[in-house]
Amino acid sequence: MATIYTIDGDIITDGLQGRAQCDEALQLAQRIAAERDEAVELHDDGSAWRVEPDGSTSEAGYLVEGRGESGRWSREYVEAGGSAAFATLEAAEAAIDDLIDTCGFERHNLRARAL
Repeated sequence: MATIYTIDGDIITDGLQGRAQCDEALQLAQRIAAERDEAVELHDDGSAWRVEPDGSTSEAGYLVEGRGESGRWSREYVEAGGSAAFATLEAAEAAIDDLIDTCGFERHNLRARAL
């Protein structure tokens, strides 16, 4: 399954066929990026892609984020403040598990998103 996000991490659309099945998600992400004239993120079957308005794509890194008291996603959840970037989704998920174990965060308040 695939999801298309804004660069800020808001969901544009969800539940699309993943790229392993067909190019539906990529084609839609390219169309949305062109219509909005801004890049979007395509999360697809464990990988993430940045899709530019010109239709080009690049594999994205991942940023671990947490939701604060305001209910909005924030990069400022890390104890010292700031964000935590990782090269792979697996590394980002491991960081989330660590935050759950060591800092007491709840999984529904944490996510990894493509850079």
